[in-house]
Amino acid sequence: MKVSFSFIVSFFILVNIHADPQIVNLRECLSSSVTTVNNVEDGASLYVASNDDPGMLNNIQVITGGQTYKISDLAVVNPDGTPQKITVNGGVQISTTNADGVTYTLTGFIYITTTQQAQDQTFGVYVITGNHHVDLTGQSTTVILNTQLKVSTDDEDQPQKTTYVQNLMVPDGKNFCNFHWGIPAAVGWMDDFNTFFMNPFMWNTTDNSGNPENAGMYVL
Repeated sequence: MKVSFSFIVSFFILVNIHADPQIVNLRECLSSSVTTVNNVEDGASLYVASNDDPGMLNNIQVITGGQTYKISDLAVVNPDGTPQKITVNGGVQISTTNADGVTYTLTGFIYITTTQQAQDQTFGVYVITGNHHVDLTGQSTTVILNTQLKVSTDDEDQPQKTTYVQNLMVPDGKNFCNFHWGIPAAVGWMDDFNTFFMNPFMWNTTDNSGNPENAGMYVL
């Protein structure tokens, strides 16, 4: 009985292991060793967001599924803002021939989803390098990956990565648009715990009798 019970418990633990979304900064991948990204799933999607010098990116490789990919190729963004992506298989390793002094100056990063997110047709990723039009229908989640601003300024408060949203259109009162900071979690990525903007903007009010009611306003 003890053997059977132990087997059941072990099997239960194995099937409930899941990976977490990952952000890997290129400046952390040094030439002294191959960087292994832990806790990733087969079937996950891998993206690169970087506007670093292509010559530097050309010296960094991602290995997965027995294939080697240059970061310089993965950093290319389509005109509509959709990035290149590869599917993870058998783990992810990153190697570089850049000197560490060069690596420390890099600003780009790698984003790895979960398998569930990669297979979700309503889950999308954009890399912002210029002006892009994003058209979403129905309930969906879109991850915006910012690249480093290239500006010459002595202002220490100057943001390093910024995206401006213009002409936000929410066509009818049944649709909501929320903005969240960070990347979506492995589970519950539609939750509102990290919302910093919503359209319509909702707030709680009371009627003439003191009863609570919800009110909202669309930002056009």
